[in-house]
Amino acid sequence: MGDGTVRHILARGLRHWTAVLVYLVPATIAAQAISDIRIDTPRDFGYTIGDTIRHEMYLSLSDPYRLDTTSLPETGRLNRWLEISHAESNVEYRGQNAVYRITVDYQIFNAPQQLAAVTIPQQEFLTAGGQARIPVSIPEWTFSIGPITNSAARHGLQLQPDRQPQAIPVFGRRIRLMISTLLLTGLLIYLVYRQFLLPRLNRDRYPFFHALQELRSLQRSGPGPERCRLGLQAVHAAVNATAGQVIFTGNLHEFILANSKYTALSTELSSFYARSEDVFFNNSEVENPDTLLRDLVALCRHCRALERSAA
Repeated sequence: MGDGTVRHILARGLRHWTAVLVYLVPATIAAQAISDIRIDTPRDFGYTIGDTIRHEMYLSLSDPYRLDTTSLPETGRLNRWLEISHAESNVEYRGQNAVYRITVDYQIFNAPQQLAAVTIPQQEFLTAGGQARIPVSIPEWTFSIGPITNSAARHGLQLQPDRQPQAIPVFGRRIRLMISTLLLTGLLIYLVYRQFLLPRLNRDRYPFFHALQELRSLQRSGPGPERCRLGLQAVHAAVNATAGQVIFTGNLHEFILANSKYTALSTELSSFYARSEDVFFNNSEVENPDTLLRDLVALCRHCRALERSAA
């Protein structure tokens, strides 16, 4: 196959005046590898800043030749006028041929003062496989870029100040925000009053709250037999204040019947009275004062929750 036949194969299907460069390889190898080439280019005039230009190459390679996709151009700045915004290749297999559609997008990011000619430089791709790596190129391509405005209009053009942002009506939102803030503040005040001020103001109504405060004060002072006795007395005083009378082991069941909300704590209250009886009436030594104070705090905390739930 002669050089004239190779040139005929490479030129077949080209659009416009565009040519494909295949060089530095023997003509017979190029003819065996490349079965068809077509390059599509858009118009070469009427562009301005921001426009995109797409070049497409259709390359048909015979087996075992394939396109080396690593040879595709990288995206980024190309020259003063252009940058490569996208480059990719898609392949379709037709028998023993691999047909590639190579797409390269160029974006214009500068505007000339007057009509200017800009050249897209030659882009080269390589094939892999076979006897040699065959370079195939899209030749350079020149087109024209125009300014956004004509020179006469630019001379009389005055720069305008930045447009002020349009005000958003916020009166209704401000009213809703104020109402929400007032409601939230009122709720917080009520919670503080309910949890802290009300028990202090109604000392007789919340005896377990004050007993719990005394027990925690005793815990901070450090465990000891005497502090345990004071803790037992504080819980007794809370039970008596709740019942309105003195409660002993013998009439504890009457207290629970009269105050059914404490039924769930009947076992803990019975255990408390048994330990108190050992300390005060049987003169038993207080064992593990720290544990005893913790148990009293836990019992009093449960009783306080119950007295609050009934409030």
